[in-house]
Amino acid sequence: MGSYILRRLFQSVLTIWGAVTLLFFLFWIIPGNLASSQGDTGRGLSDAVKANLNRLYGYDDPLFIQYLKSLRRLVTLDFGNSATNRDIGEMLKEAMGASARLSFWGILLYTIGGIVMGVFAAVHRNGIFDRLSGFFTILLNALPPFVMGIALQIVFGVIPFQKNWPQWTRFEVQWDQSAMKWFAGVFPTGHTWKFLLLPVLTIASVELASMARGSRTIMLEVLRADYLRTARAKGLGSGKVIFKHGLRNAMIPIITMVGTNIPNTFGYAILTETVWNIPGLGGSISQAVQSQDSATTLAFVSVIVIITVTVTLLVDISYGIFDPRVKVEE
Repeated sequence: MGSYILRRLFQSVLTIWGAVTLLFFLFWIIPGNLASSQGDTGRGLSDAVKANLNRLYGYDDPLFIQYLKSLRRLVTLDFGNSATNRDIGEMLKEAMGASARLSFWGILLYTIGGIVMGVFAAVHRNGIFDRLSGFFTILLNALPPFVMGIALQIVFGVIPFQKNWPQWTRFEVQWDQSAMKWFAGVFPTGHTWKFLLLPVLTIASVELASMARGSRTIMLEVLRADYLRTARAKGLGSGKVIFKHGLRNAMIPIITMVGTNIPNTFGYAILTETVWNIPGLGGSISQAVQSQDSATTLAFVSVIVIITVTVTLLVDISYGIFDPRVKVEE
């Protein structure tokens, strides 16, 4: 197992290097840069000023030198300054905190909710709950996160104020960073949960549908397995058959689903954080792309790549934990 982990670590490092390299050259291919975008704001910057900006941001260096500098910034975690002259490292810390909390609760919601819905629908196949959950998941899949976010804002934020509904039915439609209070950095306290609930529902909506449908399909295959028929023939209760024998063997593909869905969560976060005005990774990337701030964009996207590769590595290692039958051949 130790040699397998070392090999996977080496593969992960190569994957991160390849992804960052690809991102760097993609940004280089895109026309324009931060210096040219500042010159296009109507201020009529002179050629001398533009040359100084190119020198400041390193755009006048040879391409290979720019590439080496970007790798050095990633390794040393010294990303320099953004277009707003803020330290990108400090921006990353703030944005990762907001995104980590939002993603944590979103992943927790769609993982637990999706598995429960999928298992219950599989156990009661073709029943009322199975049909209703199927309709519900199709509806969620059809709604993009930004549409879901706007709909939740109107239903739970705008209408209750317009109709003068009770205070407990009213939710905030915009994120207020100064009003957020956390216990242990993750658990909302006070009225913080009213800011958090709707964005979490938004970011979890699409993945909840895919988790529920995937869990149902996996559980249906497990329920038809021969070893479950044998367990029933031995007189074991339905609860023990389903949860101890069935769900345990379904956990391997379910874990894979969770691991592959986590990177998608960051993609949905870009839309969700923009709708709710959340200063997280997604919102920061959106602003950096619009201002052609390649240094900030590359730093933030590289962090998402690192998180994605790390999660994939942890998922691979967790196979042996959830199913002792999984052995790694030397």
